[in-house]
Amino acid sequence: MKTLAEVVDELDDRSFRIADFLVRQGIKGDRDNCTSCPIAEYVLRATGARWADVTATEIEVAYRDGSAQVVETPEHVVDFIEDFDGGRYPELVRTFTADELLP
Repeated sequence: MKTLAEVVDELDDRSFRIADFLVRQGIKGDRDNCTSCPIAEYVLRATGARWADVTATEIEVAYRDGSAQVVETPEHVVDFIEDFDGGRYPELVRTFTADELLP
């Protein structure tokens, strides 16, 4: 598994390129949710962490062994988050079927 810093470094320097990368990775997430947005979902998959929190200032992950890592959120990732939460990149929004929502 990669470190959080390595994973964040893989994200391109433009919002639309980050979106394209996440689509190619099959990542989807929820709008306005710092623990299940596409960036958080990608970070979880790539680092093997059990929890991720993505904000405009930092990205933090926690691992099963109790350790954690934190990095500053790069400006281009903040741009992506703002674009995604603002309605862009609908292809990255997680959707559920009726069967998935029923108990």
